[in-house]
Amino acid sequence: MAACTIILGSNGQIGTELVDALRVTYGEQWIIAADIRTPHGDDAIMPFENFDVADRKALHVLFAKYRPTQVYLLAAMLSANGEKNPLQTCDTNVDDLLNVSLLAGSLFRSGGHGHRHAIKS
Repeated sequence: MAACTIILGSNGQIGTELVDALRVTYGEQWIIAADIRTPHGDDAIMPFENFDVADRKALHVLFAKYRPTQVYLLAAMLSANGEKNPLQTCDTNVDDLLNVSLLAGSLFRSGGHGHRHAIKS
């Protein structure tokens, strides 16, 4: 299998543009869009996984299915809604980043996705 990229939060303003650009460069089959909201009509992008980044088990299943070499986490709660519910904003914007980072790091360190190391910041 060639290098696969997963875009978490693919239906947002940045995600839709990024998915389009990466698919032109690398091919549609290697760029997996994933979002909690299913795209409809002209906005439908395939391959697509309906996915909640807060679901750790589903995240593990998604990574196991596609074995990504790159993951973009764009799922976020923006300021207007975030200011109304700061605890949910923290869960979405911080805890989800931690979940994705820990899973990606453990898989990459174990060599489970063809990598022997993880980049730490």
